[in-house]
Amino acid sequence: MFCDLPNAKVNVNDIREILKEGENHVRIVFTNGDCQRYQAFNADVHIKRITEHIQQLIPCTAPLYNIYEEPDDGELAFFSWERVNFLALCADGSVRSLTSCNGYFEFADEISDYYGCFAKDELCEFLKKDN
Repeated sequence: MFCDLPNAKVNVNDIREILKEGENHVRIVFTNGDCQRYQAFNADVHIKRITEHIQQLIPCTAPLYNIYEEPDDGELAFFSWERVNFLALCADGSVRSLTSCNGYFEFADEISDYYGCFAKDELCEFLKKDN
C-alpha cells in the first residue's frame, strides 16, 4: 500500500518510524535506514492514515459484539450491539473491531457512541443495565 504525500508516494511497508515535525512536515525513517523529511500539510492526518491502515482482515470465529451506548435524555443510557464479523490488524500493531454498512468497513471505535468490543458471555452485563 502506498500513502500519497504532496510530491511523494511512500510505500508504507518500507516505513520503520514516522515522526511529526511541526504542523506541516513529517520525517519518515525507512527500514533500510534512510531518513526523509516530507512536506505534509496537516501532518496528523497523514500520520494517522499511515499508522492505522489495515494490514490484514481477521474473520471472527468466537462471537464478539460491538457495544454502543445511547443516552436517553441525559439520565439513563441504553445499549445496543452488533455482531463483529471481522477484526483488523493495523500497521501500528493494534487489533480493532470493524463494523460494516452497505459493504464498506469502518473502525467501530471511531463511531461516536462506541462503548467497546465484548465477548458474547459479557453481554448479560449490558442487558442488566437496560432494565
